[in-house]
Amino acid sequence: MTYYLSLILYFFLLLIAFVFANSDKQTRNNKLSKRYVRYLGFILAIEFLRLLSIYVLDIKIANYLFPFYIAGEFFLVLSFFQVELKQKRKMQTLIAIVTGCLFIESIAMWFVFDNATIGYGKTISHLTIVLAAAYILVKNLKELETNNPFLIVYGALFLYYSVSLFLFLLMSQLTKSTIHIWTINNLLSCILYGSSIYTFHLLKKSY
Repeated sequence: MTYYLSLILYFFLLLIAFVFANSDKQTRNNKLSKRYVRYLGFILAIEFLRLLSIYVLDIKIANYLFPFYIAGEFFLVLSFFQVELKQKRKMQTLIAIVTGCLFIESIAMWFVFDNATIGYGKTISHLTIVLAAAYILVKNLKELETNNPFLIVYGALFLYYSVSLFLFLLMSQLTKSTIHIWTINNLLSCILYGSSIYTFHLLKKSY
């Protein structure tokens, strides 16, 4: 029961964050928030397809979604960070190359082992995101940029992906407690999307 409640809350907050961001023209036109809204829209689409596959089409293992999810998530989050770090096109090219490698690896795992999730792609993706988020947080604190509205989002992304990485590694060793791990993951998502709503609210007030 707790799992389903956390799932509903997670999806509800994600939907509100996406709609709230798109409801304000100034927020939509902000380069940083525009990148982040693309990430939210992508996750929303993936989650909708995943829930549709499981609960409507009765497809228990949505392997076909994982390559797109792992590659798209990595590309969009790192592209979002790239704006904050003011990196040049070389970084965008590197992000695109790594994204392609993550996609190819998960596709290969799917065809060879019939399981797209057993590769190293998710670990590499999450670890890279965690390190990038940590660097941005330290950079902002060193430069005393505490008035940055997205600081809370960077912190929430760091929390979500660091704990999610640990849970993902733990999941491969546990079987009976998997639903509890997914519940924790959903609650972490609630923190992330709740923080996103608050950040968009701050942005709207600042204009």
